[in-house]
Amino acid sequence: MPVHMVPTELVEKEFWLQGSGSGFPVRDGKRRLLGDEEEYANSGWNLNNIYSINFLHWGEPKTWYGVPASAAEKLEAVMKKLAPELFDSQPDLLHQLVTIMNPNVLMEHGVPVYRTNQCAGEFVVTFPRAITAVNFCTADWLPMGRQCVAHYRRLHRYCVFSHEELLCKMAADPESLDVELAAAVFKEMGEMMEEETKLRLAVQEKGVLSSEQEVFELLPDDERQCHKCKTTCFLSALTCSCSPDRLVCLNHAADLCDCPLGNKCLRYRYDLEEFPSMLYGSRHGLSLMTPGQRGSQRPWLLTRKTRRLQT
Repeated sequence: MPVHMVPTELVEKEFWLQGSGSGFPVRDGKRRLLGDEEEYANSGWNLNNIYSINFLHWGEPKTWYGVPASAAEKLEAVMKKLAPELFDSQPDLLHQLVTIMNPNVLMEHGVPVYRTNQCAGEFVVTFPRAITAVNFCTADWLPMGRQCVAHYRRLHRYCVFSHEELLCKMAADPESLDVELAAAVFKEMGEMMEEETKLRLAVQEKGVLSSEQEVFELLPDDERQCHKCKTTCFLSALTCSCSPDRLVCLNHAADLCDCPLGNKCLRYRYDLEEFPSMLYGSRHGLSLMTPGQRGSQRPWLLTRKTRRLQT
């Protein structure tokens, strides 16, 4: 049978019998895949924390397997249970494209798995925390972004950018936001400021007395990363004279050094007294919207339907 007539379902079945390789035949069976081609022909499970859009330029169909965001933690728990030695050596394993596990095994452990075939000339859009490019975000991603930062902090994984800095920059220019995004920014700013206030009061109560304003965005990212959890600091950080090139986020105030907290300095981007005006600015942007802007329609994407796999 000519390779272009082989049903994708048959190729998929053969792939999981073999357990390796892309599974899809290429028109020239003698040609080896080179460089990035191999990565895209055979990608592992990956925890995607932001929207992404993927386009298949040419070649045979690509089969996608996806787990909804609601089951992301269950999938991670199952994979840790079945391959604990891999996660012991690399806790952020699911942020890499290196781990392949049979979807049937996942479904046997209660993880819902969906599949779809992407043909040449088609786009596939993946959603935040969906296990699966060009990334993008919409208003509803903002709270997920905050969760992602917390998740990265637990894994001691570097952030791609500062989520706090992104929020503050959007709040500083409310007239450029549509009504949905302005509302999301207002809500997230409130959550962020409440958490930041608690953290600052906590370190001050523990004995941190000195403070100094710092324009963190002028520093290279690798110079404002928490020494403990690697998160990118923007609203605040803690430093000590014993190690001036080192800082930590306020979540890890005890992990900076052995010096007394009284010797340490709280560096902050904004004073707590500035928070109410910043929050008001993002809320004021909502009042500037015209009725037409409030009722603006969203563009819709026409996509191929996914199919849930059955055990």
